[in-house]
Amino acid sequence: MTAVGIAPAGSPVPTMLAQDAGKSNPGGLLRSVSGGYIFNLKLVDAMGNGLAAGDYILFYTIGDDPTLHTFSFSVKKK
Repeated sequence: MTAVGIAPAGSPVPTMLAQDAGKSNPGGLLRSVSGGYIFNLKLVDAMGNGLAAGDYILFYTIGDDPTLHTFSFSVKKK
């Protein structure tokens, strides 16, 4: 999986970078854990700050397939 970017919910294109969270994704691949898959992302805004609370979309590709996939998620602050 290659993370392309993230955007606030409703945006048709990525507006911020989504990066691999360090060495947590060996080979840049999804990891199978407890019957599901995990890919740790470093989600930051253009200034390098953590995302504000709200709804977002992750845009990503898988392997050499150029298809742009999306995944909706929410950030909640304590």
